[in-house]
Amino acid sequence: MKSLKERILSHKEEGAALVTAIIVLTAIELLGFALTTMSQLDMSISRNMIKNEETSYAAEQGVLLGIAYVDKNRDSMKVKYQVPICSAQTRGWGSTNYTCGSDAYPQWSDTITWTGIAPPSSGMGPGTKKNTYSVHSKGVGEDGLARFQWAEFSEIAPRCKGYTTCKQKGKLATASY
Repeated sequence: MKSLKERILSHKEEGAALVTAIIVLTAIELLGFALTTMSQLDMSISRNMIKNEETSYAAEQGVLLGIAYVDKNRDSMKVKYQVPICSAQTRGWGSTNYTCGSDAYPQWSDTITWTGIAPPSSGMGPGTKKNTYSVHSKGVGEDGLARFQWAEFSEIAPRCKGYTTCKQKGKLATASY
């Protein structure tokens, strides 16, 4: 009868295939785990980018609607130094059925400020007044993410010839963000 040592030495390579298969399966499992983790991370990053973009667009929408509000209500803006508006109030412009914070996300809120009268620029006649405004907008996403944008702008004085006082309303200049 052969001893245990002789039997083991005579069958040296009988378990090599099993060991190789276990090593290959472990490598494939680790690769699959790494790919799954990377995929989940990419999805999380994409979700965060979408939320960030929505919130930024909400803040930008607030700035643009703030500028439109000033264009529509310029005469009363010279009396009121600050006017708060929000995304809920712009549903129908002036509807009292909505209160700020009651609408769906993303939301925005503005503070529109009449900052005063700027001195006339070159090419403007003496005594020409140029009203200046600023809009500070805050966009808020459903998870509380907030983004801020602001714009400062002024009226472009109308060209009036032969009159000491001009009765025309000036156009709003391009806003600088």
